Amino acid sequence: MNGLKRGHYRAATALLILSIGVLYAFIFQPGQDWDDDSSTYITNMTNLVEGRPYGETTFVPNPSFPFLPSIMPPGLPLLLAPVYRMYGLSLTAMKVEQLVFLLLALALVVTVFARDLPSAFRLLLVTAVAFHPLVWSLKDRILSDIPFLTFVLLTLWLVEQLSVSDDDRVTPSIGEVSAALAMFAAFLTRYLGIVLPCALILRDLLHKQRPRSTFRVLGVFAALVLVELALFPSDPELVDRLPRSFSALLRNAQDLGTASTALWRVGDSRIGTLAVAYIIDITAAVGVFERFRIGHRTSMTDHFFILYVVALLGSAARMLLRYLLPFVPFLLYYSLVGVTVIGRGRPWARRLALGMWIGAACAMAVMAADVYQSQLVVPRVESVTAQDMFRNIRDRTTPTDLIVFGHPRTLALWTGRRTTLFNGTTDASFFDFWQSVAASHVLAGPHGVSHEVDGIVMRHPGRFALAYENSDYRLYRIRPLD
Repeated sequence: MNGLKRGHYRAATALLILSIGVLYAFIFQPGQDWDDDSSTYITNMTNLVEGRPYGETTFVPNPSFPFLPSIMPPGLPLLLAPVYRMYGLSLTAMKVEQLVFLLLALALVVTVFARDLPSAFRLLLVTAVAFHPLVWSLKDRILSDIPFLTFVLLTLWLVEQLSVSDDDRVTPSIGEVSAALAMFAAFLTRYLGIVLPCALILRDLLHKQRPRSTFRVLGVFAALVLVELALFPSDPELVDRLPRSFSALLRNAQDLGTASTALWRVGDSRIGTLAVAYIIDITAAVGVFERFRIGHRTSMTDHFFILYVVALLGSAARMLLRYLLPFVPFLLYYSLVGVTVIGRGRPWARRLALGMWIGAACAMAVMAADVYQSQLVVPRVESVTAQDMFRNIRDRTTPTDLIVFGHPRTLALWTGRRTTLFNGTTDASFFDFWQSVAASHVLAGPHGVSHEVDGIVMRHPGRFALAYENSDYRLYRIRPLD
C-alpha cells in the first residue's frame, strides 16, 4: 500500500472521515441564509410531496433577469421529500442529509482517486477536500452541489468496476444497473450530469473498444431519462440562460478562469492567492499531462474532468463559484499526481513539492475557518427580525399583492405571497417593470439583502409609503402615479 498496510490504511481512512464528520456536526449551523436557490428546491419539494404542480410558486419572474428559475432539476427535491414527510419543514433535518452526502463524497474521493497515489497521499487528498473553503461554504446549505458531487464520484467508481470484456448477455447485470442508476441520479440532481455518459462514450472511443457493458449502462440511463422527462416539467427559462454567441462563450471562459482562481483565494492577499493557485495549478497540469500522455491508459474519470470544463463553458451564461465544486477533488488529485511525477528519482524535489502542496492546503484550511466565521454574521431567515417581518407581511398584505425584493423566491417560500425581483439598470426601468406586473410593495433589508431599495426610496420619497419596519427590514407600499 506504499507506506501503509491495507488494514491500517482502511482504519486510518475511516477514522479520518469519522473525525471530519464529528467536526462538521460540532460546527453545524441550523437555519438558512437568504439563498434563493435553496428556497426553490424546497418549494419544488413541498409541491411534490403535497400533490401540487411541481413548478407552482408565487414568485413572478423578471424577464430581464432569467437567472432565478422557479423549476429546479428534481433530484434534490426527491432526496428532501422523505425528510419533509418525517420532520416537516425542518431546515436542520434537511441540512443533516446534506452532511451525510458530504461524508459519502469524502469516502468516494479516497476510492475514486486511488490510482497513481500512495496511501498517505490519498489521506492528504481527502483532508484537503474536507477543509476547502468552497466545501465549507456549501456544507450547511440546502443545494444540489454536494449530492451532485457524490453521485458523480459514485458513478465513476461503479463504471470503473465494470468489465470491458465483450459478452453475449442481453440483460444488464446488477453492476451495470447500479452504474446507470448513479449516472441518472447525477443527471437528475444537476443536468450537467449528462457529461457522465459522454465521458463513458469518449473513453471507449479513445481506447478503441466497444464493450457491451457500455451499451447496457447507456440503455438503462436513457430509459430513465425518458421517464424523468415524462414526469417532470422542464425549466421554461433554461434556454434564456445559455450563451447564445461566440462572445458569450468567451465571456464564459473568462468567468471560468476568474472563478477557478477564486478556488484558491487566500483572503485579500493577492500574493498568497497567486502562490496557492500556481502551486496547485502547475502541479495539476503536470498530473493531467501524466494521465493523458501518449501510451498512458486514461479512465472515465479523466474524461469527465475535461468534458465538465467544456460543459461549463457552454451551459451557463452566468458562472457561479459553486458550479466548480467538482473541480476541487479533481484538481487536488491531479496536483498530487504531479507531485509524485516531479519527485521521481529526486527525493529533494519530492519533499519540496509536497511541502509546498501541504502549505497551500493549510492556507485553504485557514480560509475555511474564515468562511465559517463569516457565515455566523450573515442575515438569516430564522433571525428574530426576519421572522417578525414574515409575520407582518402575512398580516399586512393579501395574496393578490405583489412584493418586490432582492430574494423573491425565499420571501415567497416563507410568506406565501406573490414576489418579484428587485432588478434593473435605472430607476425608470425599475418603475416600468413594477408597473407592468402591478407591484404593490417593496421590501428593503440589511446590507446584502436588498438594501438597494433604500436608495430608490430616498430618491423618490413621494412614490413610497412606509407600511412596516423593524431594525433590519422596511416594507414600503408603492403609491400609484397621479
